[in-house]
Amino acid sequence: MRPQEKAPIGMKVRVREDHRISELRGTVGKVVGSYGGEEFTVLDVHFPDGRYQLFWPGDLDDVGHLSLGGVAYSAGGVRAS
Repeated sequence: MRPQEKAPIGMKVRVREDHRISELRGTVGKVVGSYGGEEFTVLDVHFPDGRYQLFWPGDLDDVGHLSLGGVAYSAGGVRAS
């Protein structure tokens, strides 16, 4: 994800293959929080095994879209579903 992209709560993300923590590489999770402002934002990601981890947006890739309440979020933006 590019740093300026907003990651909505519920977005599915994958840890990039070049992440510094090797055991997290390729792991898919869900964004459950976003903290900071325009210049510095971190994303709180929850993984299926129960772990939570904070990431810079550049550490993650969007893995498609997740429909939430009639709105679908994707790498291309927001669209009605």
